[in-house]
Amino acid sequence: MKIASTAALSALDQADKVFVELFRHGSLSVEIYRPEKEDLQKPHERDEIYVVLSGTGKFENQGIVSSFGPGDVLFVPAYAPHRFVEFTEDFATWVFFYGPKGGEAPVQEVNIKNWEPAFKDAFFQLNKAWIEVDYPLEQLDIDVLSHPEIHILDKGGSIIAALVGDEVAGVVALRPFGENSMELTKMAVDNKWRGRGIGEKLMYAILDVAREKGVPKVVLFSNSITSAIAVNLYFKVGFKEVPLEAGVYKRANIKMEFTL
Repeated sequence: MKIASTAALSALDQADKVFVELFRHGSLSVEIYRPEKEDLQKPHERDEIYVVLSGTGKFENQGIVSSFGPGDVLFVPAYAPHRFVEFTEDFATWVFFYGPKGGEAPVQEVNIKNWEPAFKDAFFQLNKAWIEVDYPLEQLDIDVLSHPEIHILDKGGSIIAALVGDEVAGVVALRPFGENSMELTKMAVDNKWRGRGIGEKLMYAILDVAREKGVPKVVLFSNSITSAIAVNLYFKVGFKEVPLEAGVYKRANIKMEFTL
């Protein structure tokens, strides 16, 4: 899809309006806007971005005034008072409205923290949720998730959590596995926080933990069919597929290894 600036301005002339919508997809609405002499627009209920097409002038946004010119990008959050002032006669701008009414929530900082007893319920529930999508929760799962101190921490392992504010958004564990290696296990990210890079942050953080422990490699077992997104993440951070020995995990069809 392409919208040429000449076609956009022509559509504006034909509509005999100061703005016209040219494209819509999902929450995205693309408009061309060309006020005449005075910008009379009022605050909008969605976030918007202006990309100045032509002309120069000044832009008032929530009491802050800045100069603008062709190619400049201007962001306005939902409901924020704003307007163009002192603009030249050739001024025109693209307008992109997107997201929900009221605007998108700001991205909150993700903090990685070592295990705290307060994380225990989240460790259980987040792992239970992803396991039960495709498999029944087995007794071994219940034991490990219910008593991570006994099955992971007391054996020399570690558990870390990703927090958004005070909420546990994701968890991952590391436990001794065979000689001179550790197993990455019980990796889970809350559905509502997926797509924000939290899983990747957890992966790099837990690999740093493994380095601190001085082990030469980290292994993991997964399923390339039911957990394809997770497997792609493992490849992305540097894990390599290695031969899978039989009888380790019923759910696994792939074994991966990271050399530290």
